[in-house]
Amino acid sequence: MRVDVMGLNPVSAQGACFSRDMWRWHPLWAAVAALANNAGRVQRPHTDDGDGLDATHSRALAQELDEALVCGEADKFIRVVRGQCRAAGLPEVISLEDLREFRDFLRDCGGFSIRCPDHERHALARRRLSLV
Repeated sequence: MRVDVMGLNPVSAQGACFSRDMWRWHPLWAAVAALANNAGRVQRPHTDDGDGLDATHSRALAQELDEALVCGEADKFIRVVRGQCRAAGLPEVISLEDLREFRDFLRDCGGFSIRCPDHERHALARRRLSLV
């Protein structure tokens, strides 16, 4: 089961699609939301209704994530999320590399739409992780 973040007008193969399994997507988005103000423009990042951002806001979100990666804020937050996962008995499901890959996708996607092929199982994952 996965979350597919589909590029609306990708300028490269990297911007066409960003996929993660549901156990990695929810904590990854929690990190994105904590690190970047533009993430708040996405009202329903864990549903299958195609919510997302346009090209301008996708690039702005990528810039915010880049700044958080450079200053070390992202590293601190990822450590917290990984600790929460360990405390819940779950594997450490996200890394700085996940955040970098999502940032790179955002730069080239031309806007995006979030799709969750198995929505009911995503709801269970959100409750279990208690991160979102």
